[in-house]
Amino acid sequence: MVSSRAAGLKRIAELYSVVEEVRGVAVQRATSALAATESVLADLRTARLGAHAEGRRSLAEGDRLERMIAEGRSRIIVREQESMEGQRIVQKRLLDGALEVYRISRIEKDQMAKLLENSQRQEEVLETRRTQAIADDRFLSRRAWKHGSAHARPRMSSF
Repeated sequence: MVSSRAAGLKRIAELYSVVEEVRGVAVQRATSALAATESVLADLRTARLGAHAEGRRSLAEGDRLERMIAEGRSRIIVREQESMEGQRIVQKRLLDGALEVYRISRIEKDQMAKLLENSQRQEEVLETRRTQAIADDRFLSRRAWKHGSAHARPRMSSF
């Protein structure tokens, strides 16, 4: 027999599991966003090195126009890198926050699971005690009936 308290705790424990799962998804999303930003930053570094190399080549060839274009591209890339670096920092903080919230929800879920386990164990102990008490009562009733049946029988009263 499951008590209403144990059933309620079980539903709450299931809710904690769902919350942990949702927070795990949030961590995965934050991780993916950070990885995408870091990938863009790596691409921008590569593009910046390419623009710098193109500028040096243009300088060596004496092509001033190409050199100015390469410098302009390099400046634009630097600004994009700075912007993406700020975005990376924000995403890193969001990931750290999501990890902390996930860690807390994991602890809460584990605590609720322990509480549910303890409640179920208490229910089992109580049920065992009830069963034993019923068996003891039956045993004592039979014993009293067998040994004291002559004394324990009610007498009929005469009217």
